[in-house]
Amino acid sequence: MEKRHLIKNRKNDIIIYPNPNNGSFEIKGLQSDDELSIYDALGKLIIDTTHGKKPLNTNQYIEKSGVYFVQIKTKSG
Repeated sequence: MEKRHLIKNRKNDIIIYPNPNNGSFEIKGLQSDDELSIYDALGKLIIDTTHGKKPLNTNQYIEKSGVYFVQIKTKSG
C-alpha cells in the first residue's frame, strides 16, 4: 500500500508520495508562488525553486535513495 504525506493547512493539500521511496518522489498541490527546497540528510541543498502548479518529480534532481527534508514556503508562511 502506497503511503502519502499530506499537508492540510491551506485550500489545496500538498501531497508527497510515495513515502518511503527509492530517491524519486512526486510533490503535488504546489501553488505557483510556493518556494520549494529539498535538502539531503547532511543538509546539502538539492533543489531550491519557485514552482508552478504542475506536479514536481524529483527523479531529475535526486540520484540515490536516502533521507531528504522538504521545505515549502507559502505566502502565508
